[in-house]
Amino acid sequence: MKKSILHAGMALLFMALVPNISAQAKEDLINDILINPARYWNMQVIVVGEVQNVTADPEGTTRGTYTLLDDSCPNTITIRTKDLPPVGRAFRVTGTLLPVADRANVPIIRESERTDASEFSASTRNLLLGLGAVLVILIVIFVFLLLKPKKTVSQSRSEAGSKPEARQEKPKNEGILPTVAVPMPTPQGGETQLLLNPNAELLVEQGNDKGLVFTINKNISLIGRSGTRLNDIVLTDNTVSKEQAALHFDPISGRYSIVNESAKNPTKVNGVIASQPVFLKGGESIEMGKTTLRFKPL
Repeated sequence: MKKSILHAGMALLFMALVPNISAQAKEDLINDILINPARYWNMQVIVVGEVQNVTADPEGTTRGTYTLLDDSCPNTITIRTKDLPPVGRAFRVTGTLLPVADRANVPIIRESERTDASEFSASTRNLLLGLGAVLVILIVIFVFLLLKPKKTVSQSRSEAGSKPEARQEKPKNEGILPTVAVPMPTPQGGETQLLLNPNAELLVEQGNDKGLVFTINKNISLIGRSGTRLNDIVLTDNTVSKEQAALHFDPISGRYSIVNESAKNPTKVNGVIASQPVFLKGGESIEMGKTTLRFKPL
C-alpha cells in the first residue's frame, strides 16, 4: 500500500515536470539569427537583450518597432510590437521571425510575449508552480503514512504462528493427553484392547539446543536436522544427520523404541549404537552427534 502511494506521488511529479521542462525553449543569439535568418523563418525565437531605439508607427501611439542588442554581436535586430518598451531596459522577447516585406533577407520579430530579463518567463513560472503543487502532495502523502496506525495485531499473530514447536520445560502434568479407550476386538475374540496415546518428552541435556524440550505426541516421530525430510524433532547441531533416527510408539503395548538411521554419526542409547530398535522405559540417555537427549515418558 505504501509503495503504491509513493509510486503515485512520483508519477504526479513526472507529469508536472515533463510538460514544463518541454516548454522551456532555448534562447537564440541575435548573431545566429542575422547570419542565417532563413533557418528561423516563421519559427518562434527567444532573444534577450537591451532596447536601443524605439520607433512609433503611427506616431503618437504605442505601436511600432524597436531594436534589441545582446552580447553576441554589435548588430541589433528589429522587433515589431503593440506596446513599445522604454529605451535602455533589458527584456526577454518571444516572437515569430518574419522577413521584411521589401527586404527579403532582413529579419524582423513579431512580438508575442515580452518579460523583464530579471523576471521569470511564463514557462518558468509554470514549472515552479507545478513543482510547488507536487511538493505539497508529497508532504500530504508523507504525513498520511506517518500517522497511519500500525497493524500490530496481525504482526503478533504472524509471529505467534511462526514459533518453533520446541519449548522450555513445563510442569510434568501440564498438557497431558488423556488415554482414549477404543474398542478393538482381538483376533482370538478376547477382551477389547485399549489403544494408548503417545505421551513423552525428549529433553536436550547437551548440545546447541540444550534446555529445549520436545513433546512426543505421534506414533512415529522423526529426528534430525532441517532438510528435505520433514522431521518432527528438529535439532540445530551440525553433527546430527538430516535423517538421524526414528522414535516409535506401540499404541497397544504402550512401549517406545528408537532406531538409528544415520551412517555417519550413529544414534546411541546409553552408549550402545541402536542399529536395531531399542525399547525405552524412561531415563535413557540418547546420543546423536554432539547432542545428548533424555527420554521421559509422562
